[in-house]
This record gives sequence, C-alpha cells and structure tokens, in this order.
Amino acid sequence: MEKDEIKWVCQYLNIPTEEKKISITYFPLLVLEGIACVLNYKNIGFDISISCAFIIFLSMFIWGEYIRVNSKFLFLYLGVEFSLWSLCCMLAVWGISGIGLWQGLIVFTTFLLFSILANIYLVKRNEGNIINGNSNCAADLPKSIYGACGLFGLLTGSIVLKFLNPDGKNLLGEMSFGIAFYLIQYVAIRTFYKHIIRMRYKIDEVLNQQKQKKKR
Repeated sequence: MEKDEIKWVCQYLNIPTEEKKISITYFPLLVLEGIACVLNYKNIGFDISISCAFIIFLSMFIWGEYIRVNSKFLFLYLGVEFSLWSLCCMLAVWGISGIGLWQGLIVFTTFLLFSILANIYLVKRNEGNIINGNSNCAADLPKSIYGACGLFGLLTGSIVLKFLNPDGKNLLGEMSFGIAFYLIQYVAIRTFYKHIIRMRYKIDEVLNQQKQKKKR
C-alpha cells in the first residue's frame, strides 16, 4: 500500500479529532429524545417513549465511556449516535405533522429509504475523492463557531415565530427538523463509512507500527 494513500486515509479519518466528539454528543441526544417524546405524546404514550429514551441514552452513555478507553469502534459508535439524532428529528417531524401512526410509518419509511440512498451516493462520491487525494478534507471548525451558529439560529427562530400563525409555526418546525434529519443522516452515513475504511485499510495496525518506529 502506498504511503500517500495511507496519508490521505489517516487525514480523512482524523481519529484524534473524532475522539473528542464523544463527550459532546450526550447532551444533544438527551435534548432531541426529549423533543421527540413531547411531540409524539399522542402517537406514543409517555410511559413507553420516556422509558425507551432513558434506556437508549443510558446504553449510549455506557458505550461511549467504553469507547473513550478503547476507540477501536469509535466510528461505529458515532455513527449509531448520529443515527439516533437523525431518528429523533424524524420523529419530531412526525409529531408536528399530526399524521396517524400507520400513515406516518408508510410516509416516513418511504422518505427514509430515498434519503438513505441519496446520502450514501453523496458520501461515496465526496469521501472517495478525499481518500484519493482529489479533494481537500473538510475543515474542522472551532466549537465556538457551532455555538454561535446555534445561538443565531435560536434567536432568529424566536423572532420569526412571533410573526407566524399556528400553521406557519408547524410548517417551520417540520422544515427545520426535516432538514436537520437529512443533514444529520448524511453525517451518520459518512461516519459509518469511516469505520469501514478504518477496517479495510487496517489503520490501527499502521498506527501501531508508526508508534513502534518512533520508540526506536
């Protein structure tokens, strides 16, 4: 295997940076689960939804703490975490739209299949170019940027909501969570793809060999 290829793969995976994401994924998951439970109290009872949400959050927290010690399955964990975020956003759209249980299952299963296929195509195209060295890796923005964007979005949303009627608010909520669902799903699929790449190129063995050479 060529050194340049390994170099691009390691830069693409960016394992040290990805490891730092574990501790900051817990709170968003908890919030999104809470939103999904509240918006779907008619479709799913609070007893069932809250119990499931608690079990899922506790399981992800325990698994996350283990991954922080042994990061072999780091991308698999993050992929599942982002998939849960995406699922919560989809459930939020379901709750806001007021669609019945069976109608919702049909509509969102169909939408889910199309979005997964589209995101898989985009991931394989974009990330394949990066691994081959034909495109630059996405820049890792400072956490403060994400915080500022979130605050700006919150303020903007609060102002817009004051000028909308109930139907307009529902439409805005559906669009916001729908877009978030699609984008987060893309991140989840990209993360699963990173796990496949990490196993395919045996990056852990390469990193161990590099560490041994440095010790010598």
